Amino acid sequence: MMQRYRVKEQVRIDFKDPITGEKVYNIYETPSKSGGLLSKQSIQDASIGLGVNGNHSNDAVIVRQFHLWGRKNKVDTGTIHDAFFTNLGEAVPAKSALRQIYADALKEGTIHKTLKAMRASGMSRATYNKYLQRAKNDGLIDPPNKITSKELLETIREGNDWYGIGP
Repeated sequence: MMQRYRVKEQVRIDFKDPITGEKVYNIYETPSKSGGLLSKQSIQDASIGLGVNGNHSNDAVIVRQFHLWGRKNKVDTGTIHDAFFTNLGEAVPAKSALRQIYADALKEGTIHKTLKAMRASGMSRATYNKYLQRAKNDGLIDPPNKITSKELLETIREGNDWYGIGP
């Protein structure tokens, strides 16, 4: 077995959240542009959620919506990675909110919307089509036997409970 290490750069992304008005920043690590094999391709894969962090990209949307729900409803919320926390007295409404947030995320089509926004920002049609096809091939868009929003919001059967699902 052999592993190759490449020089990595850390890039800071700054933007203003359109809902809260707060300044937000994030830092991501990417292979150096002079690193050859992985350079710009890795950045594109990560930015549309097709790379290693594809699931984390979707989780970030859900985490943000949970915090916005808490702010709107005056409920203190906390998250660590994709674990959700609130005061025990708020657990039942928070769980209901999370079920709705997951259901909404299924309807929204995060990756498809991201690709459309990148296309509108100048991504070539050929690149757009390539990534769209890859997302479909990877089962990230329209997978067979996918869970539906309706199924997520069904009444929980007696003796069962609900736990958040992955992609």
